[in-house]
Amino acid sequence: MTKFHERLRKLRLQHGFSQKELAKLLGYSESTIKRWENRKSVPSSSYILKIATFFDVKCDYLLGLIDTND
Repeated sequence: MTKFHERLRKLRLQHGFSQKELAKLLGYSESTIKRWENRKSVPSSSYILKIATFFDVKCDYLLGLIDTND
């Protein structure tokens, strides 16, 4: 999951959300989003699925297994 933190941050910024706003929309704490983006912790598979669904991307894209969301 070496790219998860990069992709989460990129998607968040592309959609114009602050970490606080994204946390509220997803139902997580702001500190959770910060930890994920700073590679301090790794989300569980259920969180990854929720984030992928929210941003309408594939889980494999978030995890860095594929480079595009086609």
